[in-house]
Amino acid sequence: MTSLLRCKVCGFIIKEGKLGDRCPACGVPRTAFEPYDDKITDKRRKMLDLDIHPIIVHFPQAFSVFILFLTIFTLIFPDFLRAEILCSIPILALFLPLVVAAAILSGAFDGKTRFKKLNTTHLIKKITFGTIFFALSIPLAIFSYYFITSEIGLILVLIFSLGCVLCGTILGLIGKTLTNAKVPN
Repeated sequence: MTSLLRCKVCGFIIKEGKLGDRCPACGVPRTAFEPYDDKITDKRRKMLDLDIHPIIVHFPQAFSVFILFLTIFTLIFPDFLRAEILCSIPILALFLPLVVAAAILSGAFDGKTRFKKLNTTHLIKKITFGTIFFALSIPLAIFSYYFITSEIGLILVLIFSLGCVLCGTILGLIGKTLTNAKVPN
């Protein structure tokens, strides 16, 4: 296993050979580091270090926020680039269920890899809000594709995109609490 060091001040973990004179995170001297025993096997660490889930999970959040922003912008400034924006929203919305599904699958893989099960309280919450996010993304795609040119269609897109952004926010907050969770072998 690779020798790791942990900053006693901020908790930053780094490979021993990569540490310079100071902590790259908080700037304290090298003397503030202590040996760190990683509780993850090398095989699991390599899998987790691919960071597949953290990368994939940000796509649906970005899509839903951008859809929300474009919808609000169109409602506030109905004459500014309306045709272009009304073409962009459905494209983003049609891909949203796909990226949400990919995020759910990568989340299940990440949860199973990190915790060996998916039935803990936080993971059940993540699965629940991920499923709600997916369920909201489908009518969002439908309304944005078929009804985006009407004001009522824009309002419905606004409502569903708000729901998606809310789910993405909740998922992020739950995920943040799991970032430093102890990972069993």
